[in-house]
Amino acid sequence: MRDNIIIQKIIEFIEDFFRIRVIQYLAIFLISALIMSWIISLNPPEDSKKRIEEVKKDNIEKFNAINDLSWEESNNIVIGIYHEITAIKNRDSLNETEGKIKEIFDLQEEEYELNINKVKKIKGNEYSAYIIMYKWENTMGGESTTKKYASATIGVHYTNKKISISKIIDYKKEN
Repeated sequence: MRDNIIIQKIIEFIEDFFRIRVIQYLAIFLISALIMSWIISLNPPEDSKKRIEEVKKDNIEKFNAINDLSWEESNNIVIGIYHEITAIKNRDSLNETEGKIKEIFDLQEEEYELNINKVKKIKGNEYSAYIIMYKWENTMGGESTTKKYASATIGVHYTNKKISISKIIDYKKEN
């Protein structure tokens, strides 16, 4: 019974509140603004679409100017390096460079995360890339975090979307 009275008083307060003219105008204004923003978001003006495309092109052009290689080429190299490292880790017969990579990046696939960046063109089809391996660790609360495990700068040979790791320039394994 008491709950019904409280609910009834709340409803009366809301009705009284919305009887005030300023509140009514404000509510109408907010509802109309919401409807207008919804309509605009469904069909953005042509200027907005053009601006989004210009920003994308500018970002890609800036990336290309800084790195001396295209976004697509850099992306293909990063993906190729990731697949090559995974293949090396699963391979048995290895040359010296591949053996060193297997030694540096010695975690199981579900235990790590690779971050490949700073891809730079050295000359011709030779590129360098900086790789960081993060190890997944469980914390006290049962959550997972990553901790830097190893890093390496490698030289790669890239032709027609085919990657081969030619040398290890520098590496460091964290303790």
